[in-house]
Amino acid sequence: MQKGILWVVFILIIIFVVAGVVRMAKQENGGVASYDIRITEVDQAVGPAVAPLTLVEYSDFQCPACASYHSIVKELLAEHGESLRFVYRHYPLPQHRNARPAAYMAEAAGRQGKFFEMHDLIFQNQISWTNMSDEQASAEFIGYAQTLGLDLNKIATDLQDQAIINKVDADLASGNRFGVNATPTFYLNGRKLQNPPGMEAFRAILRAELPADSSATTTTDVTAL
Repeated sequence: MQKGILWVVFILIIIFVVAGVVRMAKQENGGVASYDIRITEVDQAVGPAVAPLTLVEYSDFQCPACASYHSIVKELLAEHGESLRFVYRHYPLPQHRNARPAAYMAEAAGRQGKFFEMHDLIFQNQISWTNMSDEQASAEFIGYAQTLGLDLNKIATDLQDQAIINKVDADLASGNRFGVNATPTFYLNGRKLQNPPGMEAFRAILRAELPADSSATTTTDVTAL
């Protein structure tokens, strides 16, 4: 009995210590949580891996707010050039029936080196396909692949590949681990940005994070993004 009580006390102490560490980490970041977000070779990224700033977005292709932030991210990349790396991760919401098929198509296009080109077309035409049936949306996305000059036979094969479904699921799961509760959600160098900031606020945040010796020259090609 006494041994059991000691174990309970020990576990409670561990819980309080861990909670204290988490609380201190949040306080050090102005009350905003910071995460160790590792970028891997399967991530869809643009910009140099050695850039001092890494912006990770968890996004849903059918989300209207995500579509509006597409142009903001594009401008930020053009302005910050080699100083900014952008990583797109999928977070399809269950109420958006065409969000997953769009994500799968983007990943399939990525296997032919055209992820961000497909990403652009999907967002730019969001209003057209949002309310389509499954069959109509599929035909619409195939049309984008054709526009990009992709191998349609390979697209058809890749869309049946479980690895693409697993990639989208893995992005979603990582978003859940990192506290994503809405789209879009952004992380700058692992620090979660509270509410998607507007363009001027975004500029100020990025500027404040840049090392003093970094240049914000426009050298990144963002034609496809």
